[in-house]
Amino acid sequence: MFVHLTLVPTITAAGEAKTKPTQHSVKELLGLGIQPDILVCRVSQPMTKEMKNKLSLFVNVKEENVISASDISTSIYEIPKMYKEEKLDEVVLKTMGMELRESNFSEWDKMVKGLLTTKQTVQIAVVGKYISLQDAYRSIYESLSHGGIAHDTKVEFIKVDPENLNKDSYVEILKKYTVF
Repeated sequence: MFVHLTLVPTITAAGEAKTKPTQHSVKELLGLGIQPDILVCRVSQPMTKEMKNKLSLFVNVKEENVISASDISTSIYEIPKMYKEEKLDEVVLKTMGMELRESNFSEWDKMVKGLLTTKQTVQIAVVGKYISLQDAYRSIYESLSHGGIAHDTKVEFIKVDPENLNKDSYVEILKKYTVF
């Protein structure tokens, strides 16, 4: 099974999503002997039935196999539910000849709701040699954030460059933040 994740850009001035880049990328894949079974289309707004139909016709993918992956404004943890609403699970299982079972999102929904409506906030100052790099210490941030979800707490991180620390600023940070 081939799943092709593709960007369908929206031209702001025209207010219109452009499918031509996706058509071109599928053509390139066909040139390599790959026919996508499923198109997952990254879009800024959910795709209309007409857009899905157009792509389906031009790239030879069943219309129900054209999946809209629109931008999420609140939390990445809402993405699995969005894919469920787009029936991606059904399409994948059907394509693979597998049986579809009923899914239960109740625990997931509870976790997402808790994430979006936390009752308290904790600030954690993180000091690290590579603090200026965007993905440095990512696993620490994610694990502490997930721990916060379990305790109905939003975790905010304050990045501290050790080069900027001295005895006075160190003491000030210790007083200011919950965890250092």
